[in-house]
Amino acid sequence: MLVAGKSFKFPEFRLTESGIRVDLDKLYLYSDHANITFKDGTNWPLGDDLEAIQAFAGLLRRMHRELRKASSMRTVAEKLA
Repeated sequence: MLVAGKSFKFPEFRLTESGIRVDLDKLYLYSDHANITFKDGTNWPLGDDLEAIQAFAGLLRRMHRELRKASSMRTVAEKLA
C-alpha cells in the first residue's frame, strides 16, 4: 500500500460538505522507528521518519482518490435529479 514492502489497513475516511476527513490520533517518532495511530484504532508501525513521510503521502493520495470518486458520484446524481 503505502510504503514499499508494507501493507496497512487504511483508516476510516469521512466525507464532509467540502472534502474528506481522517481522524489522526498520535504520531510517535523514536530514534529507530515511528508509529502512526488513528482514532478508529488503525495502527501503522513504521521503520523510520522517512517511512512516516511516505505513509502520509500515500494516505493523501488515497484521500484525494476517494474525494474525486465522491465528487464524480455527486455530479452524476445531480445530473440525474
